[in-house]
Amino acid sequence: MFDIPICPHFKACSGCSEILSLAPPAIWEEVLLFFDPFITPRLHQGHPLHWRYRAKVAVRGSAKQPLIGLFKRVSHHVIPIPSCLVHHPHLNQAFERIRLWMCQNALIPYQEASNQGDLRYLQGVVQRETGQVQMTFVLNTKDVQTPKARQWIQLIKKLHEAYPDFWHSLWINFNDQSTNTILGPKWHLVCGEELLWEAFDQIKVCYGPASFGQANLPLFERLLFRLRDLLPSQACVAEFYAGVGVIGLFIASHCQWVRCSEINPHAESYFEQSKSLLSDQVAAKLSFTSNSTQKALSILEGATTVIVDPPRKGLDAQFFPALQENTTAKQLLYMSCGWNAFKRDCLKLCQEGWKVLSVDGYVFFPGSNHIELLVNFERNLNEKNE
Repeated sequence: MFDIPICPHFKACSGCSEILSLAPPAIWEEVLLFFDPFITPRLHQGHPLHWRYRAKVAVRGSAKQPLIGLFKRVSHHVIPIPSCLVHHPHLNQAFERIRLWMCQNALIPYQEASNQGDLRYLQGVVQRETGQVQMTFVLNTKDVQTPKARQWIQLIKKLHEAYPDFWHSLWINFNDQSTNTILGPKWHLVCGEELLWEAFDQIKVCYGPASFGQANLPLFERLLFRLRDLLPSQACVAEFYAGVGVIGLFIASHCQWVRCSEINPHAESYFEQSKSLLSDQVAAKLSFTSNSTQKALSILEGATTVIVDPPRKGLDAQFFPALQENTTAKQLLYMSCGWNAFKRDCLKLCQEGWKVLSVDGYVFFPGSNHIELLVNFERNLNEKNE
């Protein structure tokens, strides 16, 4: 047991709603009640401090006093969080170095009221193996051709030269729209490596700055092992909402085949580069469909296990009738990001003949009243086909 300090920014910023501790989040009691008395869920927790390997922060204030942090609750006033206890220490260090660099160069933060200024947000990602930081600067300009972009590119290069071993890569994202959307559609690599690689057990997976990735990597890796243990030997797997394909890549050697689908148009390229590092025998088991769930439903054909990892809104409506029409899938592994959406989806699945076999809860966001689940469903195909 160890003492967990109280974050100096608690209650000021909007990041944590609860004091960091080893106690389960309050929502866990609701999970236990939902499944009682049929299933006893298991709770998985990691270290509550410095677990966040990726973070987005807002940049506001002035050239003399830039503010880098999170918005104050129910406002757009930025609260600096230089000593955040959930950020990996290298994220705190990176944001502080950028703040000082901005002051030295009189760089102008974004001003929401007028849609003026330059730097809107920062996105930082720490590579576990090296501790290096991939940093994205979200600029209030349309593309790399503008005078503002050219000025920032030169200054960012000098920032890289000042700490060459600290940075994995430095990127610019372009967003000149007067909206609350953080990231724009265009990216430019200023310095460093294009791909950020992470290893999960012996499987290497690459990400770009626009890729979705879990922030709590150590606990996510534990979930990957648990999910693989739940798979029958030589399962035929259809995976929806696959992102860059971490799960498919991780389980492929234990399966007969794995078909992944993802709507993000950039994900397939990263998946293929990760797949290229596998043995020919394992790589041959994997395929990827870059499409919406509705258009990718054909990957269900012949699947014995279905894996879904939907966003917080839950499963797409078109998924349910396609799953009902399928005559081969006996197992459904549901990774839930949104508790309320999962309850709705779970009740619908149970009405359609699925039974819950096990529930694992993961506290991916210590300091928040949030839980993510890995739920193992099965159905009796003999009953379905009668």
